[in-house]
Amino acid sequence: MHEIETGGSLDSVIGNYEVLGALVGRRAAGLALAERVRGELQAVARSVGGRPRPRVALVVERDPVYVVAGGSFASALIEIAGGQNVFADLPRTYPQVSLELLAERAPEVLIDSTQSERGPEAQAAARAYWSRVAALKRVELVPPGVATLPGAELARGAELLRASIHPELGS
Repeated sequence: MHEIETGGSLDSVIGNYEVLGALVGRRAAGLALAERVRGELQAVARSVGGRPRPRVALVVERDPVYVVAGGSFASALIEIAGGQNVFADLPRTYPQVSLELLAERAPEVLIDSTQSERGPEAQAAARAYWSRVAALKRVELVPPGVATLPGAELARGAELLRASIHPELGS
């Protein structure tokens, strides 16, 4: 019998592609998807090799503030994209944190994944919203879910995180 892993780690998410493929009678497609995603994630990781690893906070909800923490596949994507998750030490995968704790952790890059708009006006609005946390140096936007939902496009999420963390590399 096949079992879906609900732990939320990157390995369990990718493993679920294989399990789901087998469950729907498309085992080879599930295996191929898992291999494709692994390869794409390895390519993103190679692209940031040797670069400084800025301290990053990935926000999944603004009010109250929820962030990506250790053990989650999204935290692994931050690492793959060349950052260090400032909340990696927290035990829950998506904990609520205070603005004070956010300021104390002082991420060099705050990535806001709470709004779908990404243009200059949205960027300005996000910067204005987060300006109340003086410790924040840089605010970047990624679309909701792209790096926080366990879909087949995890590598695209890692690429967008990389572009936010290392803008000199692009997306």
